[in-house]
Amino acid sequence: MCYLLKILRGALLILACLPVTAQAAFCGKPGQRPCERDEHVLRCAPGLIYNFARRQCERPARPPPPAKPIVRDCGRFGQRPCLVEEHFPPCDRGLAEDPESGKCVVPPAEKLQAPE
Repeated sequence: MCYLLKILRGALLILACLPVTAQAAFCGKPGQRPCERDEHVLRCAPGLIYNFARRQCERPARPPPPAKPIVRDCGRFGQRPCLVEEHFPPCDRGLAEDPESGKCVVPPAEKLQAPE
């Protein structure tokens, strides 16, 4: 009986010293540790990235959706002049503020003077 325990202990010691290739099934997939070079050629499965902070393989983050265009309700012809925090200048190029109507308008022709 004692001889059998010695053989069993020796077998367990040998198994503990052998490289564990069966662990490759527990590496490289989402949420798992990266594979070592002797376990698999790739650290993480194709399509995954290695997150150094968490020390695990993960799917890459989705890119953010494209930014929506800013729709201004000021500064264009017939609209109110923009406030400084909205847009500067208050009216688009070629337009001017009309103090009477409070809108952006085309300046009157008599106020426009051609350079001489």
